[in-house]
Amino acid sequence: MAFDKAFIESLRDRISIVDVISKYVPLTRKGKENWGCCPFHTEKTASFSVSEEKNFYHCFGCGAHGDVITFIMQTQHLSFIEAIEKLCHDAGIPIPAMTEEQRRRDRESHDLYEVLKMAADFYKEQLYSEEGKVGLDYLKSRQLSDEMIANFHLCYAPTGNKLVQYLKSKGVSLKTALDAGLVRMSERTHTPYDYFRERVLFPITDSRGRIIAFGGRIMVKDDNLPKYLNSPESLVFSKGRNLYGLAQARAEAIEKKQVIATEGYMDTISLHQFGFKTAVAPLGTAITEMQIELLWKMTTEPILCFDSDTAGRKAGIRAALRVLPILKPGYSLKFCLIEGAKDPDEFLHAFGHDKFQEMLDTKCISLSDILWMYFTSEREVKTPEQRAGLEADIQREFSRIKSESIRKFYLDEFSKRMKKQFVKIMSEKKVIVPKANPENSNEKMILAFSIAYPNLFSKFLESGKKIELTHPVYKKIFAEVISEVSVNPHTRETILRFLNEKGYNPQVLLKFELESLIKRPNDASKILDEKILRFDLENLNNELKDLNVRVFNVPADEVVKVQNQIQVVKDEIQRITEKLEEVS
Repeated sequence: MAFDKAFIESLRDRISIVDVISKYVPLTRKGKENWGCCPFHTEKTASFSVSEEKNFYHCFGCGAHGDVITFIMQTQHLSFIEAIEKLCHDAGIPIPAMTEEQRRRDRESHDLYEVLKMAADFYKEQLYSEEGKVGLDYLKSRQLSDEMIANFHLCYAPTGNKLVQYLKSKGVSLKTALDAGLVRMSERTHTPYDYFRERVLFPITDSRGRIIAFGGRIMVKDDNLPKYLNSPESLVFSKGRNLYGLAQARAEAIEKKQVIATEGYMDTISLHQFGFKTAVAPLGTAITEMQIELLWKMTTEPILCFDSDTAGRKAGIRAALRVLPILKPGYSLKFCLIEGAKDPDEFLHAFGHDKFQEMLDTKCISLSDILWMYFTSEREVKTPEQRAGLEADIQREFSRIKSESIRKFYLDEFSKRMKKQFVKIMSEKKVIVPKANPENSNEKMILAFSIAYPNLFSKFLESGKKIELTHPVYKKIFAEVISEVSVNPHTRETILRFLNEKGYNPQVLLKFELESLIKRPNDASKILDEKILRFDLENLNNELKDLNVRVFNVPADEVVKVQNQIQVVKDEIQRITEKLEEVS
């Protein structure tokens, strides 16, 4: 039922917020305020203030704030209407009479609850009939115990229109059966037919345990029929506002301050069977804001444990993005990424309770971590433009966070992560392509040769020839290659794999040089000889330049010595030049 706004305001005025809260929290009066330890977070020093004058409470530690109705809703895990009913009952305040429209809707809701319970009882009998054996066998094949089958009221919808006939025999009107989503009207014959047929049924209940809908899994192979089918929405059922298994999980979830949200019915039931009795599931849709709010009524950080396939990962990302606008201080989500199985049900039967508990304890990641994965996975952030694009996407998504303080913390946190990531990229960059420079061309070709023909290069090293590359990037990679090929035999494929594992990417860095060498395997030795000679020639020319400068700066008694060195270098340059002409 709905309450008149004026009644709600008068209720707040008539009930002492201090009297109500003091039943749950020891309060001490200091001045105009009453103080106690906050019931919404753990603390030793009282920071929870209750003001009779202002008619609200406020925690200076966690930011919890509200009136007497909010307090009862949050501490007793009740809906808005349930909280008002409790306050009225405890204070002896009569609940106002319903309007005619409210009475009509209340009667209709009552009728729907009754017929849905009636249908569940009928379907339960079918599960243990001869026809329902296929359904019971299926549940047993999924290793469900009799206790779980009973606890979750699992049942079976038979062939034909047996429910239509059963409800008619019980005097249920066709309108009520239609409104409950149990039957449909045939467009061809204009006669009613069973909505669920040849399906194992999973009754869906509200938080009070009243059956409000069904989910059904098909037992016959028919590509024209959906594998899973949910009841249509009704006066008592809205799939985005309910959670499967909530009635079974609620008490323990509140006590343990833990909720595990899975993707499907079987995952939820299996978790309960293996001792994780705080499991629930959305109803065949992506988790909604209202379902997240339901989870938050039981714990401040519910765990989303979705399937390990692509669809499950995407569902986790959608939930992470969906929660942003409704984030509030102290409330978030955690994500358990299944490894080694496709879903929680398969994992539990393969590895058992302890391994699942270990996964919950060690493998859960925070909301901020999964958002960072969403923003950065499979994304290049090497250029200023790419980083600016990442920053723009982050700011756009976080602008949807309504809480100013949370938005600020997220922007600060991700700003730090971006800076750290960019420093890491610069220090461990896999691909560093230096600006084209003729001085480096021979060094690049020598490095490429050592990778393209590591067997020939190892033989070259045995000759005692020493090569010192000057470019810092080439020098670093070259040192890795020499160190490896001088100890272990390698093919081109294995040396490339070795370098990639080390954090380099020679396929990009030396793309054209490698392609050029690989296309000319017969000329490999000749190419190496030429490049080594050119490398030596470059070094000698640089040495000659240095000596020509030095000869004018040394004392007179050293001039002849330097001139002799110059001549030696010139002779070597002449020798290498002649040899190059022969090789070329």
